[in-house]
Amino acid sequence: MKSTRPDPFVFTPSPTCSLGVEVELQIVDPETRAPAPGAVPILQRCRDEAIGGVSAEFMQSMIEIKTGVCGDVTQVQEQLVPLAACVRNIARSLGYEIALAGTHPFGRPNANAVFPDERYERIRDRLGWVAAHDLIFGVHVHVGVSGGAAAVLSAGACRASGARSDRRGGRSSRDRASRASGCRRRRPGIRPATRIPCRRADGRSRGVSDRGRSARP
Repeated sequence: MKSTRPDPFVFTPSPTCSLGVEVELQIVDPETRAPAPGAVPILQRCRDEAIGGVSAEFMQSMIEIKTGVCGDVTQVQEQLVPLAACVRNIARSLGYEIALAGTHPFGRPNANAVFPDERYERIRDRLGWVAAHDLIFGVHVHVGVSGGAAAVLSAGACRASGARSDRRGGRSSRDRASRASGCRRRRPGIRPATRIPCRRADGRSRGVSDRGRSARP
């Protein structure tokens, strides 16, 4: 029997350029600011009040809000801002608070805080410790274009634009990373790597760094 699943390598075009945005929000305790497993009651209240665009995420301490298909950034704002305010009000009425950040500064989730859904439980079982310590809250922007070629060109333009905007004062991010690495090596209290004599199989000696990298004699 022929599979009815869509071919993952066939690009699905959009008749016009469109946007869709998903934002993962943190659910925290209003007093301690620690992650709080409030997704289930918040989602139930949203269902009771027929509020769309709100869905579960991997952890019970996070929830996702999302737009429909938008024609421009203004439409995204018009949909997201009222929805975020509505979810925040519901969370507060249930004894929770909503926060927006890429991660939590001190939260320590565990596997028991995974949202009770078969898909998420399967991820937890497969990834184990990594899944239990997932404290990432993302913003996903989906862009619809007319075809696969346009998608490739758009991705290339975004990458080039990001590289140009990342150059500050004539230095690229790679230059800054190299300088930062050098600063770390020179910080007080960090001892430099020392060379340890080592005998090769052919009887010749060589120097080996105590950081695990070979050093030339």
